[in-house]
Amino acid sequence: MYHSPLRADYRNRILHGIGLEISIVALCLPIGMWTLEITLSEASLLEVGLFAFALPYTNFYNWSFEKIKRLFSRTLDTAPRIKHAPRSN
Repeated sequence: MYHSPLRADYRNRILHGIGLEISIVALCLPIGMWTLEITLSEASLLEVGLFAFALPYTNFYNWSFEKIKRLFSRTLDTAPRIKHAPRSN
């Protein structure tokens, strides 16, 4: 079965973003609880809010960056090449 590279790329981006957010939550939740002096449920609620904002934002940012990068790389690839004169020794 053929899988589109674009779909695989998008799926990997989603999985990477979720894995990153889970690791950030695991590392930052205890620190946030300690510094803000809040309970686990309050800290978890804050993390859910951050997760709901950060994951779509990160995916949109990466997607738009790749689109712009492809646009400029195509522009640079089609630009006329400058031929340099051979060096004389």
